[in-house]
Amino acid sequence: LLPLLYQTTHEIEDYRHRFSDGLSSIIDSTPLHTPADRRNALLGVSAATNFYLQYQGYNDRDLQRQYGEWVHGIMAANYPQWATSLTMPPLNGRIRIGYISNFFCDHTISKLFMGWCKYANHDLFHIHTYHLGQRVDEWTQELSQFSDVLYHLPLQTDLDPYLRQVAQQIITDQLHILVYPDLC
Repeated sequence: LLPLLYQTTHEIEDYRHRFSDGLSSIIDSTPLHTPADRRNALLGVSAATNFYLQYQGYNDRDLQRQYGEWVHGIMAANYPQWATSLTMPPLNGRIRIGYISNFFCDHTISKLFMGWCKYANHDLFHIHTYHLGQRVDEWTQELSQFSDVLYHLPLQTDLDPYLRQVAQQIITDQLHILVYPDLC
């Protein structure tokens, strides 16, 4: 895990090397052979994040690619039915765009991206919003006014049926575009 703030450039370099080496090590030591292996890996990647890597101020593309490929491998091992590319659904009317986040509440994500829904051309876009967080507040309510549909799908303790529910809703909606504002 990475700190939020650093005291020196040397400290950033130390943590960066530690992260890079640790990522390589955990990738090499993550078995996906048995159902128990796959489940443990899924629980592991859902327990932590590399969000603070960006706070180091370096180009993280290669590390993020390595991390993303590892997570994709774990997800594909657990849910092979979702690991294949989908065909683009037909465009019958408006472009269906979805926004998905845990933070569609009084949080920086809502403050930064609310305008994407509010000022979108609603004659061209049909907006689906997927709020995965527990908290619902005035920001969530306001976002629902700018969305054609807002799904509140709060995280459940049993991860497997929860992921299936969220994925099935997204597949059912036949989106043309899915945006993860937390990653922008």
